[in-house]
Amino acid sequence: KLSGKTVAVIGIGHIGASTAKDAAALCMDVVGYDPSLSVTSAPKLPHSIQLADSIVSAVKQDNYISINIP
Repeated sequence: KLSGKTVAVIGIGHIGASTAKDAAALCMDVVGYDPSLSVTSAPKLPHSIQLADSIVSAVKQDNYISINIP
């Protein structure tokens, strides 16, 4: 029942990236947001993850939210 649903992953560090990859493997649409995401680490994320430019736009359209921040 998760296939086709959308999850927002807030905080794309080690745990957030792993969560995003797992969600993508379950055929979920993934929207990620992390204000401290660097240009060098962004290309390491799967191409299926859409990066949002703000937290509001990240959580606006999802069915689930995963918060992975300290």
